[in-house]
Amino acid sequence: MEASYILLPLVDYNENAFNAELSELFPFCRVVNIDYHTQRFLIAFKDIEALLNDENAEKEVYEYDTKLEYFSRKHPYLDIGVIHVVGEDKNCFYDGYILKNRKKIKEYSGMHDAYVPIIKHFMPECRGVDLNIFTREFLNKSI
Repeated sequence: MEASYILLPLVDYNENAFNAELSELFPFCRVVNIDYHTQRFLIAFKDIEALLNDENAEKEVYEYDTKLEYFSRKHPYLDIGVIHVVGEDKNCFYDGYILKNRKKIKEYSGMHDAYVPIIKHFMPECRGVDLNIFTREFLNKSI
């Protein structure tokens, strides 16, 4: 499995604040709202393996970072979590960062629960061990 996630914390449960814009910028991403502990997130995610097998979508994979920078520049006040996952179950490698006004302000990578520092940026009290968005089941269920 290889997948990429954009996490935006929502304020005052404004679930639709960025849905249309993210859907237009990233047409091959799914956009969903997730409640996690005391925070609600808007998550745009894509299964990269599936995209690389689709000739029409392959270009989207390579323009992803450029479009993220554009979105970040357009909304310089937002802290945007970006997490890339490679692997299955307990053998996952996570590479992530917090993007603010086109600049990476924090970066993390590693095995197992290396996504936790990204989540903690938004919710310092969170341990992150029960977050199931990084599973094949979540990807398949949300498609």
